[in-house]
This record gives sequence, structure tokens and C-alpha cells, in this order.
Amino acid sequence: MKSGILIAIEGIDGSGKGTQCRLLYEALCGSGKDVELFQFPQYNSSFFGGEVGRYLNGEYGQLADVHPKFSALLYALDRFEARDRLIAAISAGKTVICDRYTPSNVAHQSARTEPNIRGELASWIQHVEYDILSLPKPDIVILLDSTVSTSQTLVSLKDKRIYTDRVHDIQEASDSHLQAALEAFRNIAIESNWQVISCLAPDGSLRTPLDIHSELLARVKDSVE
Repeated sequence: MKSGILIAIEGIDGSGKGTQCRLLYEALCGSGKDVELFQFPQYNSSFFGGEVGRYLNGEYGQLADVHPKFSALLYALDRFEARDRLIAAISAGKTVICDRYTPSNVAHQSARTEPNIRGELASWIQHVEYDILSLPKPDIVILLDSTVSTSQTLVSLKDKRIYTDRVHDIQEASDSHLQAALEAFRNIAIESNWQVISCLAPDGSLRTPLDIHSELLARVKDSVE
């Protein structure tokens, strides 16, 4: 049996990851593909997903109060709780779509450190997730490239989240953090398994979800045939 593939959809908060994961899932299922969708963090279905929610809700302090290695471990262990299901789906030949994955951890946590040690922390996180916890590496990573101002507007329009009563969690509330995370995503998106899709049209207006989806589907089509 042919092994499946893992596709991670990435981007800063409010970039449309959830929408694009859903559209891709529906399109692939509609074409007869065997697909499984994972959403991280698993706020209400894993122990460490719940801990991530508490962190984002400010229960462990504000963003500057929490060491990035501590928060990185919460995210990593949330994925570890799904590792067996991820591996089983890939081994069964399924196309696995992940709404956020290890690259989100790398971007958001390294964004909270001094520039001269971001690469060191990025390597540390990947070592934890891929080497120690033995999580499968993504075959394709899609970066939904947006702007902080656009993303903040879209975050404010989201329905109430299960992990917080706030309009913006402690990461979303910081424009400087989101900008640093966006730059971190762009820096690692040069790797060969990454694809970058702009959420903005050439005139600076926001592209429609279906327009973005059409490009995303075309980018992954050959890999999921």
C-alpha cells in the first residue's frame, strides 16, 4: 500500500487556516480521496491541548512572562497525544491535513526570543517534536501569507473560542509578536517542501477564500494524485 502524505497549513492567527483546511478536505473527499483532518491545538480533546488553551488565555502569565521553551513543550505534547492517529492515517495511505503543525511552534516561539538565538530555539523545537517525540514530518507545508492588520481584523470577527472569552488571546493581542511570527514563517518558508500563497491580491485587497483555495488545490494536486 502506498504511504499517505501529511500537508500542514500554516500562517499567523487570522490568516484563514481553518477555512482553507476545511475547503481542501472537502475538495479531496469529493474527488474520492481518503482524507483525515487534524486541528492543533486540540483544545477540548487532549490534556495538553487544554494546557495550551490556559496558556493562551493568560492563566500562566502574559506573553513575556512565559518562557518560550515551556510554551513550546505544551504545543509539542499536544501533537504527541495525536501521534499514533497521525501515523496510522499516513500508514493507511490517507492524505492527512493539519491545521497548524510543528512549523507554527517554531515560528511563534522563536518570535519571542532575541534574533541571535532564534535559529537555536527553532532547532531545539524540531529536535523535540521530530526526534524525541517521533512525530511525522510534513511532506508539504503551505504558508498563507497575510499581514498583521488584515489578520487582526479577521480574528476580531471569529466566533467565541472554547479556550477563552477574550476577543484576542495573549498572542493575538500583540501586533509585535504576530509580526515577528510572520517574519519567522517567511524565513523558514524557503525550505523545499514549502509553498507560499499570498492572501492578498496585487492591489492589496483580501482575496476570497475560494480564490485562495483554488490556488492551494492546484499547488498540492500532483502530490495527492
